[in-house]
Amino acid sequence: MLQCGDMEMVVDGNIGARVVSVKLNGTEILGSKELHPNSYGSTLWLGPQGKWSGHKVLDASAYDLESYYNRNLRLKSMNDSLNGFTISKQFSLIPSDSSIAIEYKITNILEETQEVSPWEVTRVPTGGLAFFPKGFPNDTPSGHKGLPYLKIKDSLGIIWYPYDSSTDSREKLFMDGSEGWLAYARNGTLFIKKFPIIDPSEAAPGEKNVEIYANKEKTYLELENQGRYQILSPGNSLYYEVVWYARQLPPDLKLNPGNKALVDFVREVVGKRL
Repeated sequence: MLQCGDMEMVVDGNIGARVVSVKLNGTEILGSKELHPNSYGSTLWLGPQGKWSGHKVLDASAYDLESYYNRNLRLKSMNDSLNGFTISKQFSLIPSDSSIAIEYKITNILEETQEVSPWEVTRVPTGGLAFFPKGFPNDTPSGHKGLPYLKIKDSLGIIWYPYDSSTDSREKLFMDGSEGWLAYARNGTLFIKKFPIIDPSEAAPGEKNVEIYANKEKTYLELENQGRYQILSPGNSLYYEVVWYARQLPPDLKLNPGNKALVDFVREVVGKRL
């Protein structure tokens, strides 16, 4: 466990170095194993979806501890001989702005060139409001394998997804997000993921840099962000750095789609870290 002030994070090194808990003032932010036996917490996948054969070694096997000191934790996976990669994850709690900095490293262990993108998948409980800046004025959502789109609202150049329990199927949304953040507000707490901006041409085939997924039972959402699709020569690595923030929301700040004050709050938070 890493702890800094009123925020704490738990990483399970025995299950893919997965982040299984993030709490702010004792309030859990991430989706727990009680919501789904396999899809819980936050992890890193390989993009694009469907190109790689499962993620059991990288997502569910034990990672080796490389270092643990002063609010910093670094772990490394075993070699995934099926897909030809290893993954290292470094987690750091930053006291100056109460954030969590995460650095992912993906290394090609094959003796041939491979293409891959980093893909962070974070599960949260349903019942909140997800939102992010859209990439282009005329950008429209795309889906995957025939799944219906989430019922979103487009206001202020922001895509909003207020939780909708009326459907009985899985739902998904792919879009190009700008500004490099994706936020989720629930029960008076705001969770923000900040990540590198990429041009749409740099995304993996069939993918975009922001995705939101709701499972059929409507017990969790996946807040997902993808990095640049890159060519890795044998032995070469890519790095993907993200920053998480958790904040208490002012009690008078309404969680309504189109609320500019909510967007301004997020922009103030992410703008504080240089």
